[in-house]
Amino acid sequence: MIESPSQRRKRKPINCEPCRRSKIRCDRQRPCNVCKRHRRESACSYATQSGLSPGTPVRKVINTSNRTGGSPRQTIACTPVQAPEVPIAETSQGPPDTLWETVLERPAPEYDIHDTLSPLSMGPRMSLQELLDALPPHACCDYLISHFFKYISALFPILHGPTFQKRYTAFKQRPRDVDLP
Repeated sequence: MIESPSQRRKRKPINCEPCRRSKIRCDRQRPCNVCKRHRRESACSYATQSGLSPGTPVRKVINTSNRTGGSPRQTIACTPVQAPEVPIAETSQGPPDTLWETVLERPAPEYDIHDTLSPLSMGPRMSLQELLDALPPHACCDYLISHFFKYISALFPILHGPTFQKRYTAFKQRPRDVDLP
């Protein structure tokens, strides 16, 4: 069965019924704070897990044979289906607080960071000539820069292309005029 463009598959509601009807934000607690505030805890209910409310008609496609023995044809029948009741336990509100605390906890700072530092960041400061000598040839730099802007910059746009190209061209022309921090 092919759905027409005007028929859309309904999303499963995740907010409680009163918040959905009022089109307001629900915190999805049981009962939610909005229902508590309006003193209607008993009305705070959530749709069943199947996404169908009780008595929702479901379309079934039934294959029937033609009386003359011809090819089967499809008939669409609507029959109400009772959605199963899903008990709402108090434990279904979410994971225990200790789990959330673990998930949201910041990682401990690493004190042994010497393994992650580059050799250029430790030790004596290098001279400008030593830094320039450590650079690859211009053709290699051009290739790497081109590769970066072609493949990586679209995913991680950390450099403004025209500005970088302008400064790189100026650097290639006069490498000794570079301003180092």
